[in-house]
Amino acid sequence: MGALIKRWCVVFLLVSASAVSAQQSSNVPQPNPNDPRRFVVNGSTWYLAGYTPALSLLIDQANPSVSRFESLFDKMAANGINSFRNWFTAGQPFADTTVPYQRTGPGLAADGRPRFDLDKFNQAHFDYFRQVVEYARARGIVIQLSIFDFWHGSAWVAISNSDPQREWGLKHDFYVQGNNINNINVNNPNQWLNTNHPVFQYQKALVAKVVDTLGDLPNIIWEVANEAFPENQGFPWQIAMANYITSCEQSRGFTPHLVMPRDLPNHENTPGFWLNPDVGVIHSNMVSAHSWNKPLIANNDSDYEVYTPDYRRKEAWAILTAGGHLDFFHFAMLWQADLNSQDVTYGMRYIGYTRKFLDDLDVNLVGMFPSDHLVTNGWCYARNGDEYVIYLPSGGTTTVANLPASHTATWFNPRNGTQQPAAGGPTFTAPDGNDWALHVRAAAETPGTFTLTASPASVGPGGAVTVSWSGVGSPKVKDWIGRYTPASGDGAYLDWVYTSSCGKSPGGTPKSSGSCTFTMPATPGTYQFRLFADDKYMRLAVSGNVIVQ
Repeated sequence: MGALIKRWCVVFLLVSASAVSAQQSSNVPQPNPNDPRRFVVNGSTWYLAGYTPALSLLIDQANPSVSRFESLFDKMAANGINSFRNWFTAGQPFADTTVPYQRTGPGLAADGRPRFDLDKFNQAHFDYFRQVVEYARARGIVIQLSIFDFWHGSAWVAISNSDPQREWGLKHDFYVQGNNINNINVNNPNQWLNTNHPVFQYQKALVAKVVDTLGDLPNIIWEVANEAFPENQGFPWQIAMANYITSCEQSRGFTPHLVMPRDLPNHENTPGFWLNPDVGVIHSNMVSAHSWNKPLIANNDSDYEVYTPDYRRKEAWAILTAGGHLDFFHFAMLWQADLNSQDVTYGMRYIGYTRKFLDDLDVNLVGMFPSDHLVTNGWCYARNGDEYVIYLPSGGTTTVANLPASHTATWFNPRNGTQQPAAGGPTFTAPDGNDWALHVRAAAETPGTFTLTASPASVGPGGAVTVSWSGVGSPKVKDWIGRYTPASGDGAYLDWVYTSSCGKSPGGTPKSSGSCTFTMPATPGTYQFRLFADDKYMRLAVSGNVIVQ
């Protein structure tokens, strides 16, 4: 074992340049620096809209009745789904699932097949997952990849199925002595989740191999383990492993990925784990968790059978307007026939429409808060006085508090993804008695009259650039200018100042025109400046590009 640990845990200097370049650090999902509840990818807010099959789908591709991962990913992408959860390993063999270790013997494991050699990885398993993650990346899908599983460790035999090759349970775990030739023996959670037990070194070796195989790809959120219970033992073990994952990535020159549960909570600790016939209960629970200041992904524990696509649609909006993300667990997609069903098609499509709403209407979720108190009907997520996302589960009329006199409003149909202008304000009436989403944003006072310039257009690292504005008819002391990369969203500013002071505290007098000086970063690149109104993300003007070289 010592040789294996040395091989995988020293600083890895042999990763090819092409593998490292595959990652592109800006494409790795991270918390938005301006709102830790939101993800950011490539400088722009990234909204996760997930739809998860049975966790064994990826490892069970040898089963001809199981959905092919290619058809699953293709269908996800076609319906606006950009994420899902799955196992890297189930922690045990099951029928013909692929496993990360070689079965060399001597001797037979509990399933009647050769024991595992924990010093010998099954390279085909790792190569296969490389193919899977790359295929997902090409379709814009981020995989929440659970490296370990301990659901199966909840009992010696969790599910029997009257077949030793189709049993689930700790009895079949790789690290139980009778199943490996390496004298590693865990018989209970106390040992399996113990960082001082010899098994921890083998677990770390597996993690290092996973990072070497997949860590250069950007479209991953690591999950240390699925349901590592009991929590009082599982959580400390997961944190130790999360830190080890990050250290492995850093030693290889990879941008560290997010790791559950250190950077965001696991599904079993996030509202929505238990479905409720009343999606309002899930909404309220998610609102209560907003103060955690982390991205929240609601992923239910099955029970999909009793809920319709209409339920999934309403749950998606209940969670969006509470500040979270939905990754619906639809177990039956494990089978190709179910994947092809209208039930799955509409379930995916309805959840994907949340992304369509955000993209089509250019909604800026950064800085929003659950704000149901601002509406007389429905649920609301808003930056008070600036931008509102409102969902009416049964149509009707709602009145919006603190709505600017000048605003734009749009109805979005969550059943077909279309939109239409919304008349009125502050009181709005839905087009019919079905569910509707309403987007309201403060409007610029006189579009097209503002100017913003930056000079010079090229400077050296750390150089000074003068940014000038004019044409602001009704200036406010909290009008502001931000520095950005051109492709980034408005919430991803790199620096900013108020126009009234050229600093980060507002001045006493608003200015309809003027200039401020910015010190450019030491990092070469292309940048631009954007002018916004009154401490909001109401964009008034954009400068030309400035190159730092």
